[in-house]
Amino acid sequence: MKIIKDSAPSELTNIELFDIFRSKDLGAMRKSMAYSMEYRSTQRTLTDEEANRYHEAIKEKLKQKLNAEIRE
Repeated sequence: MKIIKDSAPSELTNIELFDIFRSKDLGAMRKSMAYSMEYRSTQRTLTDEEANRYHEAIKEKLKQKLNAEIRE
């Protein structure tokens, strides 16, 4: 959560962790975490491209900082 908040643009207004899955099939000490993120501008309507760009930047930070694997 801290990495998401630290790398997020001001347009990220809400983050919610809504699922954590653990299984031996994932591997020892591994878990799958699902987040919901809400982007909103107070100035105007965001385009899909802008929201997608913000989201991709956050995913890249998670990969860099945590060595996270992002399921698509």
